[in-house]
Amino acid sequence: SLQLFYNTIDALIISFSIIAIECAAGALVGVIASSVIAGVLLVVLTHNIASLSIIMPIITNIKHPVLTSLILGLSLSSLFLMSANIVFKKKQF
Repeated sequence: SLQLFYNTIDALIISFSIIAIECAAGALVGVIASSVIAGVLLVVLTHNIASLSIIMPIITNIKHPVLTSLILGLSLSSLFLMSANIVFKKKQF
């Protein structure tokens, strides 16, 4: 029962990390893309690569895959959001 709880928490951490990266990358693509079609193509072609960075620590046999996924999720989503903020500010002025 306790192991099931831990597995559920691990799955939630990994899922939220992927969601954070996808949302931040979507915001970045939304700011960069000049048209909707270009934005959709960029999202379809690039978002799987960002999600793969979260899954790779689980597939490979590293010591703490969930902690690595959490750190990657936080760092990549922060990087994407900061980049989107910088690009947005440059487009505004």
